[in-house]
Amino acid sequence: MDGQATTVGPAPVIRACSRPRRVGKATAVHIRWIEEVFAARLGDDRELRLAQLVAILDVWTWQVLRRERGLSPDDTRRALEGLVASVG
Repeated sequence: MDGQATTVGPAPVIRACSRPRRVGKATAVHIRWIEEVFAARLGDDRELRLAQLVAILDVWTWQVLRRERGLSPDDTRRALEGLVASVG
């Protein structure tokens, strides 16, 4: 398995770009998810750390690691975990 079944790639986002309301809603949902999952990590520098996590966990970061750099699903996961760990 190449990770496609368990990891969201950029194709749905590309299709959604023709629908700005959906993209805006998806972005808001993504930010709320990060705020919930990483609430304990946000701390005093909340806005800075939230911005970092939003960028790190963006689908395009996955695209670079998985597709452009050719990392395996496990290496992609470890790379993202390392980036997230570097925040605060």
